Amino acid sequence: MKTVLEILESQLRTVHCEEDIQKAIDRIKNRMFHYRREAKKAAVLAKKLSLDAQGKQFEKALRKLRLSIFDVEDAIAAGKTGDALFDEVYG
Repeated sequence: MKTVLEILESQLRTVHCEEDIQKAIDRIKNRMFHYRREAKKAAVLAKKLSLDAQGKQFEKALRKLRLSIFDVEDAIAAGKTGDALFDEVYG
């Protein structure tokens, strides 16, 4: 299972402008809702708990990205993208 930082890092590598930030938020949010829906449908408790844990990881990533949105925008304005952007905000 990916950690919150791995999720954020994979999403922030695709950010090159401010519009990409919203796309990254939407992708994380969609994955979070996907895991929540799948957890509700799961018949086996172990699978349900596993899917729920993955959904919570994406929820944490989404919360962390939303809290640092202004830092991300400032880093983009400074010309940082990809790995440099992630290191600037979370490094």
